[in-house]
Amino acid sequence: MRINETPAHDSEAFVRTLDCNWSRGRSGHISRPEDFRWKLSLTVSGMKYSLCNRDRYQIAPRGSLRRRHPVIAGIVTRWKFGNLDKMIKLFEDVIDNISPTFDIEVRSLRELCNTESGIPRITDKKIQNNLLAKMISRAPGGRVRRHRLIRNLIAMREFARAETKIKLFEKDFGRDGPVHRYKIKYHVERAVHTPGILLEDRVEMLEQAHELAVYGAERYSTNKNVLAAFGELGIEYYRLTGDLAYFDEAMKHVKAAEDKLGDPQVTAIISRFTRRVGGQAAASDEELPEDVMPEADIIGQEPEAA
Repeated sequence: MRINETPAHDSEAFVRTLDCNWSRGRSGHISRPEDFRWKLSLTVSGMKYSLCNRDRYQIAPRGSLRRRHPVIAGIVTRWKFGNLDKMIKLFEDVIDNISPTFDIEVRSLRELCNTESGIPRITDKKIQNNLLAKMISRAPGGRVRRHRLIRNLIAMREFARAETKIKLFEKDFGRDGPVHRYKIKYHVERAVHTPGILLEDRVEMLEQAHELAVYGAERYSTNKNVLAAFGELGIEYYRLTGDLAYFDEAMKHVKAAEDKLGDPQVTAIISRFTRRVGGQAAASDEELPEDVMPEADIIGQEPEAA
């Protein structure tokens, strides 16, 4: 729909068309940010309002259009795409038609990694991995989808593939907090679940994880997920050797973070690990919000050494 073809009587159709045309940037439509901002400032004949004051939308800093109420998207996804096949088809269609040159569409890819309404809702990790691999192929510059893929591969105990993905990530992006956590987790899971190896080999793997954990606790001293991975290492080391040294060291770093942050989630980490080392609670692979939210994935980034 071109500017001079806007129907004055159908405001809802106008909003939907403008949203669609801005996302796709088709030839002959409103595709430049300056045109888009100019169009929003118009009072279309017969509409009696400006889009800038609409309740359902807000104008993002660089001229893109963003939903104000993500909870609405969650409700629509739950009720209109509750069937697994429909949900997978929806994700595939979104990924296949995405244009990573637009910020709003790159943001859509990030939202697909959201644990509440995105790909992690699918319980089959193989299907998740296929969708994540397709996302990476369409837009290789994103971090969050690579984080999710690495996490899934470790959970599926595909250690060789996980190691390869970690190396590729660090080659492309350098080091960051979430992937450092997964490196610790990779060594711990490999030590615990690799079949047919000797006890001393398992302990050696945990010692390698300890080196990473010590570095991570110093480099990412307020990253709750890295510190939680250190605590997990301490528990597994205690189970294999009966030595609480690694666990005590991890708790020292977590308590320092508690004093620094005053975050009740850090207090909950201490309480949970204390109960677990006493045999009063089972293992948990809970994700803290820092790992759930895409923006936080770049916190603590460190460029790769030359």
